[in-house]
Amino acid sequence: MRCIIVGLLVMLNFGLIHGQEEEAIPDLTADPKLKTPTLSPNVPLKKVDKTELKLPGVTLSVTKAFELYGGDAASRSQLVIVAESVFAELHMELKGDELHEIKSPIQVELVGDPRKKSEGPAFVRRFGTLATGERYLRLGIHLERKFDQQSLRTAFAEMIILERCLSVQKSLPDDLKLVVHPWLVDGLLEVMDWRAKRSERRDYASLSKNPKLFDLARLLEVQRQELEKMDAASVNSYRAASGAMVMALLNHPDGLEKMRDMLEELSLFQGDIRNLLKRYFPEVNKGKNGLRVAWLLQLNEMSMAPLTDSLTILETEKRIDEALEFRYLNDEGVQQVLGITDFEALAKVDDLKRRSAVALASKKLVQLNYRCFPLYRPMLFRYGTILNALSQGATKGVGEAIHVIAQERGLQEQAALRARDYLDWFSIDTASSVAGDFKGFDKLNSVKGAAPGQNKTMGGYLDRLEKLYSPRK
Repeated sequence: MRCIIVGLLVMLNFGLIHGQEEEAIPDLTADPKLKTPTLSPNVPLKKVDKTELKLPGVTLSVTKAFELYGGDAASRSQLVIVAESVFAELHMELKGDELHEIKSPIQVELVGDPRKKSEGPAFVRRFGTLATGERYLRLGIHLERKFDQQSLRTAFAEMIILERCLSVQKSLPDDLKLVVHPWLVDGLLEVMDWRAKRSERRDYASLSKNPKLFDLARLLEVQRQELEKMDAASVNSYRAASGAMVMALLNHPDGLEKMRDMLEELSLFQGDIRNLLKRYFPEVNKGKNGLRVAWLLQLNEMSMAPLTDSLTILETEKRIDEALEFRYLNDEGVQQVLGITDFEALAKVDDLKRRSAVALASKKLVQLNYRCFPLYRPMLFRYGTILNALSQGATKGVGEAIHVIAQERGLQEQAALRARDYLDWFSIDTASSVAGDFKGFDKLNSVKGAAPGQNKTMGGYLDRLEKLYSPRK
């Protein structure tokens, strides 16, 4: 559901761009040199000589880092905002308040009519030189092709990182090959999102529990074409894996300075990326599995919920049950544990021991009140009132009050389980591959393999959901 909502927001931001009609916009596919959708590792990108660039409509960004050509003014205005945002955030992450100076603006060419739809790659990256010897980087964006805000940010980030590498090179070989490592580009973007509190901690928690969802070896070798074919759950795991990897490198001693230095060489480095990481980040690469250990430790750190985070309904239910346990020592010195439903037995306990046990439970409820699911706060207040009565040894009306709260909690828990089951079904039903332990495999078979109309508790619920969300004929 989160993916659907994000998709709708993206459509509102970028899919509904309407402007005044201008002169005919050339089709991106008309130029055979623009057909490569991405810069894949070890794919040469030949330098192209052009005496001048004649493109309709020009928009220059505020920082003069981007020049946008073609399209209409509305399209250029919206895209330049995204480009400037990525540029500012990325260099704030790498250089503090000092912005990296781009010597030659990154050219962004807009082609196609946003009111039409066509199939094919939406982004094309090119490197070339003018007759004067001046280098330029060019990003082609086809407005008729499908893309979202995240892929747009990624495309701009790739161009910025490429420019950072090329700008410090005094000379370039004729057989120039530019290498773009998706995990590093997306990892930097994910770190930026993490610091801005735009990332989902639960993605890191899931990956921390089961690193096989997107292992480090796979992360360092994945290519952009593979990512475009992955389902949403795999992409979320990939982004968490890349974010944790880049964060681990940045937390390395002098990590920020070494990251800047590595980026100046990265796109021209033709060897194994692990060797480059060992050279710039030796502390992280100590031992045979040093890089993996650093990655796992960072994953674990980023998966830990801060004290200000609210618990889910199911987590809140578990914490309430744990808080409403009354512990005391009997006459033989053996610890006894009573639940809230054992209030009559609790009332018969020695007054001092009873008060001490209830006070400890009350303290746990107060602490839980700060992090519980918001709908549970009125219930916790009523539990507090019950505990005050139990502390005095009073039991009148306590049983009925506990029963009413238990019914309300049951309704909340049922709603949470229904939502969880649907999200699990959606994730499993759209999964392109099976990864993880046997528990996940059994879940995949039981849910995905269930035939419509089977008389099962979850099956009937999913059948109703399918009818609800199916398009009307």
